[in-house]
Amino acid sequence: QAKAARLIEEGQVNGSVVVMRDISQLHEVDRMKDKFISTVSHELRTPLANLKLYLSLLQQGRPERYPMYVEVMEREIERLARLISDLLDISRMQGEQNAERRQIREIVNIENLTESAVHQHMAWADKERKELLYECLSSPLPTTYGDPSQLIRALNNLISNAITYTPEGGRIVVHCWAESARQNGSELIIIEVSDTGIGIPAQELKTIFERFYRGMNVSPNIPGTGLGLAILKEIMDLHGGNIEVESQEGRGSTFRLRLPVIHNKPS
Repeated sequence: QAKAARLIEEGQVNGSVVVMRDISQLHEVDRMKDKFISTVSHELRTPLANLKLYLSLLQQGRPERYPMYVEVMEREIERLARLISDLLDISRMQGEQNAERRQIREIVNIENLTESAVHQHMAWADKERKELLYECLSSPLPTTYGDPSQLIRALNNLISNAITYTPEGGRIVVHCWAESARQNGSELIIIEVSDTGIGIPAQELKTIFERFYRGMNVSPNIPGTGLGLAILKEIMDLHGGNIEVESQEGRGSTFRLRLPVIHNKPS
């Protein structure tokens, strides 16, 4: 984008000033917004269309099938609720990034948080006949600084995904430990969640943290909005951490969270 103005002195044009502005980033933001709105519209339209269909079947269908219709409608309502909740979470976290991380506010005991998240999922794993194991390899684990509610959400997300995508009889293992970063020697907290699930195809590993990502080998019967891993990455970014994944299709996945060790509240 360019704007020009003439320099006039005593009625004579002595030159001109041209101001140029690179708006390619603005165009990219607009493109991403359009893509996001289009995707959200599609994700909302599908469950709404199903609700409309099954409402019609309740009015005109066979009474013996009513319980099935209601079950499908309940599932679609839950899908809408998850989608709206995830969208609100993404919006809120982006606002926090723009407001200099105002929600990250206290020293957090990650060891207690991780243990709590694992215990919260034990009954579900047992019911699904899947083994859920936990071990802290560096107890007591150092602390970090952040928002406990966001960090517990990140842990719950990883563990619930591992249970969801692991077949009956499979195993999910959660480990946590502390180590020094190779680059600068700073201390890090590592939380690792490994499973013996369906795994992720190699060609999809670069896209799994994109919004609305759903793997090609994921059954449509498995609930999810495709926003969980995107939210998890946002949480790690807000806390100065990162996430990485290793996976082999058909053999399982390992997700690894890295958080900085912080002993005292920053001034």
